[in-house]
Amino acid sequence: MTVEGDGLLVRILKLSHKTVETFRRLLWKFNCYIQSVEKLIRAIGVVYQAPHTGTGTSQYKRCHMKEQPKNNRISSGVAATIATAAVAVAGVVGYFAMNSPRETPDGPPIVNVSPNPNPVETPQVAKEKTATVYWLQETQDGTNFQLVPQSVQVQADINKPSEFLEASFQRLLAGPTEGSGGSSTIPQATKLLGVKAEGDEVRVNLSEDFQFGGGSASMIGRVGQVVYTATALNPNAKVYLDLNGKQIEVLGGEGLELQQPLTRDNYKKNFEL
Repeated sequence: MTVEGDGLLVRILKLSHKTVETFRRLLWKFNCYIQSVEKLIRAIGVVYQAPHTGTGTSQYKRCHMKEQPKNNRISSGVAATIATAAVAVAGVVGYFAMNSPRETPDGPPIVNVSPNPNPVETPQVAKEKTATVYWLQETQDGTNFQLVPQSVQVQADINKPSEFLEASFQRLLAGPTEGSGGSSTIPQATKLLGVKAEGDEVRVNLSEDFQFGGGSASMIGRVGQVVYTATALNPNAKVYLDLNGKQIEVLGGEGLELQQPLTRDNYKKNFEL
């Protein structure tokens, strides 16, 4: 037998010894109780057996003779009571022995903890990240416009480019705020229908309101805002512009031709603000 087996056997023997000792103490207390009852019965018997004179003595003998069978029934009842109590005590001891903590060879008693069937999820609040959007700003000589960046805070994961650029475009379409230092030629009614960034390509889907209002200079300015904002994470990315899910080649009533995909380089070459 191994050392672990010997240790387990020793623990079992100790537990059995404790159980036997507990049972023995209970029987000893019960025996004391029975002895007290027997002493009481003997005391009562002595009173009935006290000597009497005359007819009283003969009446005592007749009564004693009549009560003899009853005494036998009491003794049988006491015996039955003792047997019943012994069975009850054995049951109680067995119950505590079965439900007492069991020791394992490797450590303290094992307690099984059931997992929570309905765990409460703590909502995670996205941390704000810095994104970049582009506005139009008049040059110092007042003859042209230029694209200028502005850092804005968005609640999006920068490791998810589509989600991050979508948050950036939402800020762009909301228009410039006080202190942004620029303006926008994108119509206020324009809605963002989706942004998808995959590899070095970015597809921006806007509502058809994007093509209404303004002349050719306004069209060039808004296209530049879209191209530069879409390439804020990757300046070399290729941009595809869709209106209501359809890729366009001509923008607005002025007929501004767009050679897609659009990049920062071809925008500088083909358009002048």
